[in-house]
Amino acid sequence: MAPAVIAQPLVYLAAGIFVGLGLSKLLALRFDGRVSRAPQVQAFCLNVIVEFASPNDKTAFLELFKPLAEYVTSYERNTVSYKLSESDKNPLRVHILERYADKENAFLKEHRNSKAFTEFRAAMAKMQDAKQITLVDGHSYLERQDLGFV
Repeated sequence: MAPAVIAQPLVYLAAGIFVGLGLSKLLALRFDGRVSRAPQVQAFCLNVIVEFASPNDKTAFLELFKPLAEYVTSYERNTVSYKLSESDKNPLRVHILERYADKENAFLKEHRNSKAFTEFRAAMAKMQDAKQITLVDGHSYLERQDLGFV
């Protein structure tokens, strides 16, 4: 066989390996079957539970929360995650997961001082005063970087 005939398949094989490695990085796959993940930050987290007196009160709250969530998503670079979830067991309960790059700057300075947050918080306080919100339970945490992922 001529050397050129042998070399051409080797070039294709090398190109295939190169493309495969590139795609594995792009798709975050490893050759041992494990998934590669982006490095995690040690986020400051808030877990907030809110419960409502009625479905209409929950709907009113969601309407207040939507502009805040949109603002956080669009403008707060140091907010790592900001997500509302609805309980699958209690239709009048929601959970808000808030994760910030740090407590001092991202949470206290950027988030808590934003116009979107202060307006939302004032409206939420009115709902609490009117007994439309029956429970607010919140706890803060510092994530461990070495156990699990988000």
